[in-house]
Amino acid sequence: MDKKYIIDLTKKLIRNNSNSTNPDSINKTILLAQNELENVGLKVHTIKKDNIVSIYTSLKDTYTPDILLNGHLDVVAGSKEQFRPYILENNLFGRGAYDMKTACSVFITLIKEFSKLENKPNIGLLLVSDEEIGGKRGTFKSIEEGILPKFVITGEPTDLSIRYKSKGVIQINIIVSGKSAHSSRPWEGDSATSKSIKLLNKLEQYIPNVCKEEWKTTLNIAEIKSQGAFNVVSDKCEINLDIRYIPEEDPQKIIYDIENIFKGESVNIIFKEPPLSNLKSNIYIQKLKESIKSINKEVKFSEGHGSSDARYYTSRNIPAIAFGLRGKGLHSEIEFVEIDSIDIYYKVLSDFILKK
Repeated sequence: MDKKYIIDLTKKLIRNNSNSTNPDSINKTILLAQNELENVGLKVHTIKKDNIVSIYTSLKDTYTPDILLNGHLDVVAGSKEQFRPYILENNLFGRGAYDMKTACSVFITLIKEFSKLENKPNIGLLLVSDEEIGGKRGTFKSIEEGILPKFVITGEPTDLSIRYKSKGVIQINIIVSGKSAHSSRPWEGDSATSKSIKLLNKLEQYIPNVCKEEWKTTLNIAEIKSQGAFNVVSDKCEINLDIRYIPEEDPQKIIYDIENIFKGESVNIIFKEPPLSNLKSNIYIQKLKESIKSINKEVKFSEGHGSSDARYYTSRNIPAIAFGLRGKGLHSEIEFVEIDSIDIYYKVLSDFILKK
């Protein structure tokens, strides 16, 4: 393993502000990765939807590899300084260092190294550029195109743990109606705002607030907007909800119960995505566990509160987990990856892929 190559490649990737608002920079980042693969003779397939570009390669020239490494090269927005990578106290800082350009650099290095083997493993690599905005035109599109592996590892940050479960997402817009009146004569109206507060209190009894990290379904009342001036009883109140539900719960029941709480009001499902759920007993997960144990000694399983593109595979009964590097500052102003974890990460994945 050439760690210097991995770090240098990651720095090049970080310098590109590959946020969804910068399509030219995203395409430049994808092209950089593509060139790295094609330079060793790998055949790279381009997947495109609505100007979102993803690339795929495999060592057996197949759309059905045994193992697929899935990475995203897009990032959330950041300041200009965050796109100037630097190393401090054995940590690599920069937007995307942790989530997840370093992991992508490891993936690229692995597949380049394995391409030199006479007996090549049956692995593929998919690099997408829209994970941070939903993944519909990258990973989801690739599945529609027929890229259907037996097992998937996404490089999302997990601090070297096996993330075998993650929450699903339901986003709901609700319009509560009332009757307007002058605020000096509230009895002549029906305040949509007051109604909303009472209904939201009922909702919070159904999905209670979580004050510490727990594996439970959570509710975020993201926005409450009423129309009208100070001296007007509101006749309309808009509510936006974000619900993260655990795989053990039925999303349709959650929606049904919320519709009952807000019965008679306008309830619209804006976004609904499945959770990530795998069995620890899966043969690939067990092999990965063995590889981690042999390299890093300590094996941890984790559950994710956020979502990732891995959900698109498990919803089609393709086992998929997240397994990523150690670091801190996910989506924050100070984001970094621990350089020491790169060695462990590379060795674990190499051992896992070559394991018979």
